Amino acid sequence: APTPAPECPQLHGALEKLSPRCREIIHLFYYEDMDVKDIGEILGMRPSAVRAQLTRGRQKLKAQLEKGGQDHA
Repeated sequence: APTPAPECPQLHGALEKLSPRCREIIHLFYYEDMDVKDIGEILGMRPSAVRAQLTRGRQKLKAQLEKGGQDHA
């Protein structure tokens, strides 16, 4: 089995702030290496809806991580 990437507390905290559905999609895409078609089939969503959730999730994660970096400056 592949070794999971080391945990990053900032990333974990940012993921916790996402909606459960968005967090699940991000997890399946990045940690389970699934494509949007397969994720859509599992969750009963169209691939376009999965892509939209991924885009929103990435934007929210980026904003949270940048905000977190400013807190420590």
